Amino acid sequence: GGSWTVRTTSGGLYDGFNGARIQTAEDTWTTALPSTPDAIADEFCAAGSSAGVTLISSVRLRHSAREETLLGRPVESWSEGPFGAAPVAWDTHEPIGRRWDRAALTEALREEMPGPATVIVGGPSLSATITAERTDLGVEEEDVIEMGLAGSTADDLGLLRDQQADVLRQLAESAMPVVAVQMIRPGGQELTIPPSLRPPPIPLLLLLGPPTVRELGIDVSAMSDRFGAEQVGRPRLPSLLFTFGSVTEAWDRVAEVLAAIDHRGELSQALFTPSAPEEARHG
Repeated sequence: GGSWTVRTTSGGLYDGFNGARIQTAEDTWTTALPSTPDAIADEFCAAGSSAGVTLISSVRLRHSAREETLLGRPVESWSEGPFGAAPVAWDTHEPIGRRWDRAALTEALREEMPGPATVIVGGPSLSATITAERTDLGVEEEDVIEMGLAGSTADDLGLLRDQQADVLRQLAESAMPVVAVQMIRPGGQELTIPPSLRPPPIPLLLLLGPPTVRELGIDVSAMSDRFGAEQVGRPRLPSLLFTFGSVTEAWDRVAEVLAAIDHRGELSQALFTPSAPEEARHG
């Protein structure tokens, strides 16, 4: 619910979230989202500099509703390896002040269920939310994780993709993933949002877990033959791991995969449509 007013070097003002030109700081509360280029400040569209990339991960898991179930595993798994950023604190609201403890955060989420409940996680170069709710199928967990990474050379991105593919393979073997997607965008290790238009994220990896493979009626062998998808996880409950290769071709590859399996558009909507707050901020 906050507002962000940016003053330019020439004395003009604009909304730091969506670039709309404004006359006073108070206009951030009432000015409509810009619908034409003329309504957007030139400074908002200027390309910013970045010393690294941000890895954006979203993973949905399905758990049995058991006392021993612990939530938040992806946040720990994503932090392993040379590019990892470990979680150090969590809380039910900001500022976060409780030491990282999966048992404690699981108990806090359990107390707020059966409806959706969310906790916030943070650490150096790490920001995440863990949301869980009880359903007829057990406990559904969704983790959204951002990690700031120094450096953005082609070699770095190749190593990052390989490391995260290993993380997804291990997840498919030891848990019940529904779906996971990982993307990158230019960004700094401090994970701040610049007062300028950011390029869209680029897909790196997509994991379709057993429930998604079953519910969409996906032919595992056909996906392997057509798109080079890797069958991972347990043989009787296969998952599919898609690697999108070159960043210049990634979105085209995603479109081809989704066109082949997502006939009703529900998966596309869930994975690649911005949330309401993000959509409102960036138009």
